[in-house]
Amino acid sequence: MSTFRVVAVACLILVTGVVVVALAPLNSGPPASLTVRGFKKTNRWTAADDGLAGYRKCVCAIVELTNTSSRSISFWGWDLGSDTSGPLGPHPYSRVQYQTPTGWKDPKEGYGFGIGQQFTLARSQTITFEVLLEQDRRCKVELDVSDGRAPNKLLQHLPRWIVLRLPWARTSRTVTTDEIDLRATTL
Repeated sequence: MSTFRVVAVACLILVTGVVVVALAPLNSGPPASLTVRGFKKTNRWTAADDGLAGYRKCVCAIVELTNTSSRSISFWGWDLGSDTSGPLGPHPYSRVQYQTPTGWKDPKEGYGFGIGQQFTLARSQTITFEVLLEQDRRCKVELDVSDGRAPNKLLQHLPRWIVLRLPWARTSRTVTTDEIDLRATTL
């Protein structure tokens, strides 16, 4: 290989590295936090509500979603409407990940609820919602949020396989609770 080609390849690699580092955001923390605030026993779930219905060791986790970014965030979910106490508010599309020997997995992966709507959470705003969990397995609750930023113009010209591997290039982020372990808990 000629010296010119070696220098050209080295310069190309250097320029690519500088561009990737320059595009990285200074604050890559999640735009929201997901925190479990409590638990309650439930017997109101039916087979139409969830695949866990009839499973006797279920508990309802009360989860809080807080916008921790400096801008509004959005998430997909459905509107619960209202009851006699007033509006119930939005319920985010969340997923429960259970610990398996091969890592954290969603037992209902690919199972969807149809068309929902997009909700916006203003800066420092918080909502709470409920998630059905199996009591005898360790798990985490997660959901996707977006801070509404458009993808960088330069990233739009890169091949898709490269952009998919850049964590700051995604328009949505997944936020997750800490691990939930209720095996030794009596509710």
